Amino acid sequence: TAVNSVNTAGTSSTLVKRYNNAYTTPGWEKYMVDLAPYSNQSCIYIAFDAKSNAKNNINIDRVVVRNFHNNDLAVNDIWALGANPTQYEVSPRIYANISNEGRNTQTNFKVMLEITGANTYRDTITVPSLASRRSMVVSFNGVHLNNNGDNVVRVYCASDMNNDNNEHTWLMTTTASEVGYANDSIVAGQHVTYSTVAVGGTGHIAYVNKYNMVDTLIATHVKAYITNTANNSNVGRHFRFVVADASGNIIESSDTMTVTAAMENQWVMGEINNFALTSTNGPLYVGIDMIDGGTYLGVQEEAPLRDTTYYTLANGTYTPSTVGRQMVNAILESHMPHEVAMLSLEHPLTNCDLGHEHIVVKLTNNGSTDLLPGTPIHYSINGGAPVNATITNTIASHETVDYTFT
Repeated sequence: TAVNSVNTAGTSSTLVKRYNNAYTTPGWEKYMVDLAPYSNQSCIYIAFDAKSNAKNNINIDRVVVRNFHNNDLAVNDIWALGANPTQYEVSPRIYANISNEGRNTQTNFKVMLEITGANTYRDTITVPSLASRRSMVVSFNGVHLNNNGDNVVRVYCASDMNNDNNEHTWLMTTTASEVGYANDSIVAGQHVTYSTVAVGGTGHIAYVNKYNMVDTLIATHVKAYITNTANNSNVGRHFRFVVADASGNIIESSDTMTVTAAMENQWVMGEINNFALTSTNGPLYVGIDMIDGGTYLGVQEEAPLRDTTYYTLANGTYTPSTVGRQMVNAILESHMPHEVAMLSLEHPLTNCDLGHEHIVVKLTNNGSTDLLPGTPIHYSINGGAPVNATITNTIASHETVDYTFT
């Protein structure tokens, strides 16, 4: 794509930016053309000469003619959690994209973070240098927020020759135990869900978000926003919520669920079976697994997308997702160092002429520590008196064994 500045002296062409699908996250590139050489011309035309080998997919977006100030810093985007748990520690980092829209290189300038509302926090970082027409991502360490409620996250620069672009805001809800990127806040008494579109596919595929834990935590529930952009054509499709590890292995899931009309245009939540197995103090991958396809997961606009956050998962392989801010959240709880689950009753079997059978149960140690000998266990029949016993062997963390009552 080229921009042609036309006047009585003729035509000059300067390359401007285009949509770049080769990006790690595809997105619009921004080009800036200095029109200073055409100052004091009586009539200037700006035209676009777009060329495409396929002769299609040509779009012109956000054309701005503005003053090119000597000093003009801009805050363009904020990347933060939309739902931030107060009871547990997840990564509190907040990122912002800033750019130098002016002529002069900016040196040793400050970028400020301010959180107001249910919580109050401020931070400042100093950027050594940013050249003209360049952008960068700055990172604030952030802080654990203790109070439940609604918060406004504001990142801003000092006043300069153009104050219209000096700050950007983001809405964050702090709740007891929910973590999510989706922005779903209450502002001035109004429920705010930014416009959503639906994604999905024709085959079996999961959409997964990665969250970074600091405390050792488990995901007891996963929730997703189910849309109705396909006019109820997704009703009857099957899905489940999943928790996966960094290698793409599904650790545990919810029961399989079916899309109903009552689910559409709202958050839907499912409990993770045997959720103690999801314990981590690192990356937590949670998602919605669309078992027989469909187009119903809500996504919000986010451009550019934050890095290493949104994925699709198919056949054990993560692929960066470029559809937008995937509306998949998790409900967290402290990990369980001591947690034993009975998975099944193995014996007695139900049949005739089996003779005397021992009672055998399948146990698993979901805790993070070994279960030592001496742990009591009991059973009862038809509500009768309990029959007590003691586990005599060590059951290692995440080990599954058959235990026989004798």
